[in-house]
This record gives sequence, C-alpha cells and structure tokens, in this order.
Amino acid sequence: MLAEAQAVCRSLTEDGPFINSVIKGSDNLNLIASNVN
Repeated sequence: MLAEAQAVCRSLTEDGPFINSVIKGSDNLNLIASNVN
C-alpha cells in the first residue's frame, strides 16, 4: 500500500508540470471561446 502511494506521488511530481500546462492551455481555449462569443 505504501509502495503504491509512493509510486503515485512520484508520478504526480513527474507529470505535474505537464498536467498543469494542459490545464492552463484548456483555460486559455475557454477564454478565447468566450471572447469569440
């Protein structure tokens, strides 16, 4: 159980910047879409 939690934490720290950039990108798309409307 502990090993699984450590693996999840490790993957989060490694993938965190990528996930954050994806989230920011989708936020920007939403802003652009709302401005077009």
